[in-house]
Amino acid sequence: MAGARRRFSRVRCCSSALGLAVFACSATLSCELLMPVSGLTDGPDASPAASGSPAADASPADSSTGDDPSVSELGSDAISPRDDAAPTNGEAGGSDSFSEYTDVAAAEAQQGGMVDGAPDDARVGVDAGKVAYVQIATATPPGFVQSASANFPRSQSAGDLNVIVVGWGDSTDSLMQVSDTAGNAYDLAIGPTHTTGASQSIYYAKNISAAAANTVHVQFKLAVARLDLRVVEYAELDTVAPLDAVAGQSGFGGTPTSGPAATHTASEIIFGAGTTTDSFSNPGLHFTLRVLTADGDIVEDRPVGSVGEYAADGVLTNGTDWVMQVVTFRRR
Repeated sequence: MAGARRRFSRVRCCSSALGLAVFACSATLSCELLMPVSGLTDGPDASPAASGSPAADASPADSSTGDDPSVSELGSDAISPRDDAAPTNGEAGGSDSFSEYTDVAAAEAQQGGMVDGAPDDARVGVDAGKVAYVQIATATPPGFVQSASANFPRSQSAGDLNVIVVGWGDSTDSLMQVSDTAGNAYDLAIGPTHTTGASQSIYYAKNISAAAANTVHVQFKLAVARLDLRVVEYAELDTVAPLDAVAGQSGFGGTPTSGPAATHTASEIIFGAGTTTDSFSNPGLHFTLRVLTADGDIVEDRPVGSVGEYAADGVLTNGTDWVMQVVTFRRR
């Protein structure tokens, strides 16, 4: 990877002070990886997220440099394993350590949901018994459309969990079907949640089938504007009854928040997603940003190690209409 260059449609670069991958960025939005990803850790405070309190380290990126110390935004076809970290918050009731990847294959620059491939060994570092984020893809077709498809950039493993976020630009309930080419069955977790000019639903498929390639497809009864499809894969979640708690809210301006969802088991993944008529700029307190789509919509997550009430929230670029939802999933 050293010396390799990739071209992005939008990019943020991590701070070397955090031990993250360091990129040199030019005015043409081309980035060069200067040092490998290694020794990265996750140790979020597992206390319930404070609604309306964005993280201090999740401030909007400096537009002149693109530097944001909290996230590495996605856009390259490379992927690097991320080391696990032991829990650091001293909580009882379960491990909150979180095996994951700095997945830089996430389709910010996608056209119609197409994503470049990634190495076949991208799952190196998934430890049994630890929830692991695996990969993400998006599709944001322009204009009014009745369907959208997003291709997972890599193969999928049997027993994993797919989470599908569908946002669209009106308040109708015309979403008909969520399916994929691997034949997995999708259930509605929450939604639709509506606001003026925006709606969102979240679906999931448990215990998925292994697939060398998989494309997720959503179909509407009527054409909708600003269709935004986000598809995410996780490993080491419950294969029988993964869904635990959900919450969702909508509003205008301020801090978008899902409202609290009360978990019932100690070790879970808190999955948050938001759709807005403008754009999000950063994730909420304790959350890891997984993607800001071309439409400005968000996916974020965080592991927790104790039972409690957890809300997903985010930071808006401008005060506007928003929908925010949270879904919690149990680990195996």
